[in-house]
Amino acid sequence: AFLRCTFTANTADDGGAAAFAALDTCTLSSNTASGHGGALYACAATRCVLRDNTALFGGAAFSSALANALLTRNTAAQSGGGLYNGTATNCTLVANTAADAGGGLWGGTAVNTLFYANTAAAGADHTDASALLYSRSAPLAAGTGNTAALPRFRNADSGDYSLLSHSPCANAGLSAAAPPGTDLNGNPRVQGTAVEIGAYELDPSVIDYYGFEQWLHRNGLPIEPQTQFSLDHDSDGIPN
Repeated sequence: AFLRCTFTANTADDGGAAAFAALDTCTLSSNTASGHGGALYACAATRCVLRDNTALFGGAAFSSALANALLTRNTAAQSGGGLYNGTATNCTLVANTAADAGGGLWGGTAVNTLFYANTAAAGADHTDASALLYSRSAPLAAGTGNTAALPRFRNADSGDYSLLSHSPCANAGLSAAAPPGTDLNGNPRVQGTAVEIGAYELDPSVIDYYGFEQWLHRNGLPIEPQTQFSLDHDSDGIPN
């Protein structure tokens, strides 16, 4: 098993960084596989960051079990920009790319997992063969508890994909399916009424108000992330 390790710029036919291994709190970046799994092949990885890895199938990982992991900017020359088959539980997959299908996930299963801004010729976030539960993707996936609402990251431009307190992904997961232990940042789960969708747990004592939300809060008006720009809050006949 690997604990708190860094794997960078490794190459292999399958599993550019590791194969048939268990990893916890590791960072895997810029690894390459000519075949399957740019970083991981048939691995179990918890609280890991997989970034800028490339492969033919499974840019970040192939047939692996991932939990509390962030997969971002990975690329598959064929399918599965983030993960090809395998499972993702309380993971965040952002800005992964596949030339063919499944920019985020090809096949496989995702629970409490957040997909955003992944790209592919077919199935940008995931393929039709993927099974999602209590997860965020666009368009809305079939399955219980799924959402297509904007996730409202804290600072996506700087790579911070933790959630703002008013994110529709907050308290929206299936707590019974949450992985044991802490989230990707080392924070305990579950802290709110339910586990978050994605790799990061929210501290319920932190309340975020920005811009228009701050105005709503000052004026005692409800903060509704999905409708706040279409509701007529002040009854003047103009949505605002």
